[in-house]
Amino acid sequence: MELDDPNVLYAQMFGNFQLYYNGCPLTGERLRDTYFSSLMQILLHNMEHGVSRDHLEDVLLGDRDVENRRQALQTIVYKAKKKLRTMGLPEGDYIVLKKGIYYWTSRIPVKEDAAVFDRLCRQAAECEEESEQLTMYL
Repeated sequence: MELDDPNVLYAQMFGNFQLYYNGCPLTGERLRDTYFSSLMQILLHNMEHGVSRDHLEDVLLGDRDVENRRQALQTIVYKAKKKLRTMGLPEGDYIVLKKGIYYWTSRIPVKEDAAVFDRLCRQAAECEEESEQLTMYL
């Protein structure tokens, strides 16, 4: 993955999940936090349409016996925002809730390898020239 723009958050979904910002990997114990990693992967992969609060609760909390699922999700999101700040992202509200849908902020653009892969696969499937198609698949 080319890290050519320092103001873009690069998300590596294939292989080990990794985030890069300002040309540097965002590392440490933070990415090993299951709630944080899962939340970030879901939000970043679904940036265009966002993710419903109910879906996030189901994915993150599963069938765990949690008394107040809404409060638990709010706590996970709050801690994620705090972690992102300490990892080196500029000040801001990275995760936004609008009408029951969570979104990644548009203030920090994201380039995600899985999204690039999906786009290239769609383009290759629609391409009629075999050599161009092969190049896209490769």
